[in-house]
Amino acid sequence: MIPYRWLLFIVLFVGILATNHLALTAKKPFAASATFIIMVASVYLLEKFYNRGPEKIIDERTELIRLKSIYYGSLALLVALMSELIWLISEDYETAVLMTKYLLMPCGAMIAVLVISKAYLERVM
Repeated sequence: MIPYRWLLFIVLFVGILATNHLALTAKKPFAASATFIIMVASVYLLEKFYNRGPEKIIDERTELIRLKSIYYGSLALLVALMSELIWLISEDYETAVLMTKYLLMPCGAMIAVLVISKAYLERVM
């Protein structure tokens, strides 16, 4: 059986390579967006498969620390934004660069707030 890290690397590398090829070279935005979503779903399924086993005992504090719903919501938002960006790159590259400039700071701030809040809550608990 292939180790988890190598399998994850292979899935991400092939997914990113295929998405870039379909978006930039072949100019097929629907196929590129579908490839990106399939890559994210396969990484999620790999994570679920390799982390299965006995369930840990969860109380309110550990559920608060994990913040699952916020992380999954943020992941869904970032996947939707990346799909839109992939579509724009295939159609109009200049607009995609402009969109990236405008969305870089808000997405970076969202990720920073999530990481800082999780670190703070782990420290407090």
